[in-house]
Amino acid sequence: GRIRENDVIFNSSGINESSTSARRTLPPPESLGSIFTSMMLHLFRNYMLFPAEKRAVIYVVFVMLASIIADLRPLSRWHYFVRKDNIFNLYFVKWGWAWVFTFLGTFIVLTSYVYTIGNLRHVLTHFFRMIISTFIWWFCVTIFVHVEKRTGFCTKKSFAEKQLCIMNGGRWLSFDVSGHCFLLIYCCLLMAEELRVFKYWDHIKYALDSNNRDSVELAHLNDAEVEFCKIEYGRCTSWIRLFFVCTTMLNFLWEVMLIVTVLYFHSLAQKFAGTVIAVCCWYFTYRVWYRSEGSPGLPGVGKLPFYLTVFALQCHYCVHSYKKISDESSIDCLKLERNDTYNQRECTLKETACKQTVIQGVLEKDMALLC
Repeated sequence: GRIRENDVIFNSSGINESSTSARRTLPPPESLGSIFTSMMLHLFRNYMLFPAEKRAVIYVVFVMLASIIADLRPLSRWHYFVRKDNIFNLYFVKWGWAWVFTFLGTFIVLTSYVYTIGNLRHVLTHFFRMIISTFIWWFCVTIFVHVEKRTGFCTKKSFAEKQLCIMNGGRWLSFDVSGHCFLLIYCCLLMAEELRVFKYWDHIKYALDSNNRDSVELAHLNDAEVEFCKIEYGRCTSWIRLFFVCTTMLNFLWEVMLIVTVLYFHSLAQKFAGTVIAVCCWYFTYRVWYRSEGSPGLPGVGKLPFYLTVFALQCHYCVHSYKKISDESSIDCLKLERNDTYNQRECTLKETACKQTVIQGVLEKDMALLC
């Protein structure tokens, strides 16, 4: 039929074009620095934004298989990384949580400040996930120390304390849950979850540049909020990219140190215990608790629903539009339609909870169901 003025159509690459827009002009040439930065961010995105669920499975399988191989065929210990006094272990792993808290915490504050439109209470709510993770880390490490103490004994029976045993030439034997495996895997899963926001960060720029007040991102914002987004997005994005890069490099170092830990330290049971506890802590928070009411919520939930544009980018044939029903509750409907199969699905949500419910409840793994 006829294409109305505000209709949105998608070309073969999945990018929306207005039927009334003028012919586009070519963008100015980019500098070498800009090209290098774009390539680096693209590589870091592909590496860091690998789904956390798959990461968890890979970590568990790797710890099991690598531990078995290391037990069957011990490797040479004459490597710099094996030394406990190597620079990475002393200044990074030993202070691991401080590095993660600094880089990732700053990233959370900056991004949430933009997509919550400067609502400090909501920013603190998002940052509270880091506080919760810090408590989980402290609690688990405390339990590990307690388990080691309660299950341990000295080869010289006259000493009941670990330090006295070692100082007097004895050997302390105990079930020492691998704190390194726990810390490194838990941090990697935590970073994978929180950095997902960066995957769609450029969608905010596209929405602001188009200045289309009928778009999914801007339709519910007033003029002052749109202006705030333009200013703060431009001011914060460079810092957000910097902390994304720093956190990604930290994640890479963590995975290297995890390989060293698995191949050279602890028994299979101790490493497996630390790994399983880390995965369980991640799963309980990000897959159960943060999806429920009364929780800090998932990353990316705010007044600026830039996650919603993933529908159009992931499903190239999807057409999205808002439809308002005039009644007392003012209900918004989000309609997704796939042209090639004519498979339609409508979800009707209360206006006050629409954006948050869609962002929290509809994740990438559910895209196939919607489209």
